Amino acid sequence: MRVAVVPAAGKGTRFYELGNNYAKTLLPFDGVPILERIIEKLSPDFDEIRIVVSENSDQIETFLQELNEPKVRVLKVPSSGPQGPARSFMQAVTGAESYVFLHLSDTLFDVDFGAFEGDWVSVFRVDEPSRWCMINPESEFKDKPQDCGDEFLAITGAYSFSSPECLRVSYEAALETIKDREFQLSDILKIYALDHKFDLREHESEQLLDFGTIDEYFKNNRSNRSRYFNKIEYNHDSVRKSSLIYPNELLSEALWLKYAPKTIQPFLPKIYGIDTQNPAYEMERIHSIKLRDLFVHLDRKELTWRPIISEIGRFLDVCKESEIEAPFWKGVCNKTLLRRPDLGTFVDELWQTVVDCGLEHQSTYFHGDLHFNNMFFDFSKNRLTLIDPRGEFFGHWLYDVAKLVHSVIGKFDFIDSRLFSRGNRALKIYSGGTEELEAIFKHEILGRLSPKELVLVYKTTASLFASMQPLHTDFPEKNLEFEAAFHYFNNLA
Repeated sequence: MRVAVVPAAGKGTRFYELGNNYAKTLLPFDGVPILERIIEKLSPDFDEIRIVVSENSDQIETFLQELNEPKVRVLKVPSSGPQGPARSFMQAVTGAESYVFLHLSDTLFDVDFGAFEGDWVSVFRVDEPSRWCMINPESEFKDKPQDCGDEFLAITGAYSFSSPECLRVSYEAALETIKDREFQLSDILKIYALDHKFDLREHESEQLLDFGTIDEYFKNNRSNRSRYFNKIEYNHDSVRKSSLIYPNELLSEALWLKYAPKTIQPFLPKIYGIDTQNPAYEMERIHSIKLRDLFVHLDRKELTWRPIISEIGRFLDVCKESEIEAPFWKGVCNKTLLRRPDLGTFVDELWQTVVDCGLEHQSTYFHGDLHFNNMFFDFSKNRLTLIDPRGEFFGHWLYDVAKLVHSVIGKFDFIDSRLFSRGNRALKIYSGGTEELEAIFKHEILGRLSPKELVLVYKTTASLFASMQPLHTDFPEKNLEFEAAFHYFNNLA
């Protein structure tokens, strides 16, 4: 049996920006949890994928149950005895294997591992060896050295073993040497290599992504990438955004961020420069979690979201104060009718709701695209940061509320991430456990609205789902969900 082992029994690295302890392997990369991407990579080449977790790893176990991958087997490491990645790995090596492959849970590879067999480790060249276990072609090891020769390469997190039996013997021998320290993989590798010299499979740095530290996670995570019509360039502390397709919209966005009122600026990234000749702007890079990732993949608990909802409410209050006499809502109605000419009756009802609220000629300051994918929260600073505004200084704060309903209650982020139920692909959204967040949101945000304003928000949310359908014709299942959401919020109003 060809077995792949993924140790995921760590206690969880405290990413203080996230506010809680999360298993690194459940953090999203490009909108999908790292562990799910590892399983997808391994599944074609292995008979069984063993995920090793700790005794109290409810997060990972729940995720794997929802994933429902038939090749996955979950094993638990006892809390007693020596701890560390080596013990987690060996917990899964049982004696039924003919070949064992080890894939660490905080690294992604763009490598076809199924093409390799025998005893080998994946390696690449690094400038700073002190973070890595290093190996040379003679299978000599150096653990996180300050310096080593050019012949030493860093082990990246993929290991292949042709002899599970020898691996178990090496484990028992290494166990004798462990005292009051973590049981490292290198403890086993050094003994195993005495009889099984490792080949070195050298890969380029572009073929792997390391998520071992919070800095590496934010550096490598692609969930913040731009849409096709924009270009994003990341530096350590800044982001440059440019567009050749929609330059005017980009500059409007930059001007909105730079010249927003002082009361709004605490919620926005700093703007370092605007290039009007080659439409682009440079802004502060936000090293914190995107709310879409937090909501969809990590945590929907009241304790986590209460400070976030509080700051969102504060932003809305500031916008509410900037009331001016200017039309806005007629444009919302016209856009809906333009994209969905079949909704004439609905649009008439939407406009009547605007009239009932007395907002035909009223506008306020607003963001214009206030959904979770455009919002970051830094728990260490209690800071909410908003990006990618609509670029119009005045719209209406109730429109922003509708955008939030679109995410929190409408589950747009789940639909957009194509997180439907697995197996039969029934249109059931994978969004369990949102009740606490919804309750806070309804109390703290929707609870401040008058009955007429609440009707307008729900009608506007319905229009948002309807207006999106012509933009997603490439994915019919999405549109079915959007249509269902349109009817839900229209009836709710």
